[in-house]
Amino acid sequence: MTPREFEQFVAQHYREKGYDVETTPYSGDYGVDVIAQKGEERIAIQVKMYGNSARKSKPRDGYAIVWRDGL
Repeated sequence: MTPREFEQFVAQHYREKGYDVETTPYSGDYGVDVIAQKGEERIAIQVKMYGNSARKSKPRDGYAIVWRDGL
């Protein structure tokens, strides 16, 4: 999975939870990769994936940082 595919994976997770979701451009996004909103709740998500993309057999690490507004 590429870093962009991981962003799409996280976005789909929130869509399945009933959020309206948009992904930001790949660069110039000020660190926010996915924006999700449901009602008054807004979530800004920064997605990171690390690993050596040249070696498919090496495990890659990924995580998402979530900021919430309107709780």
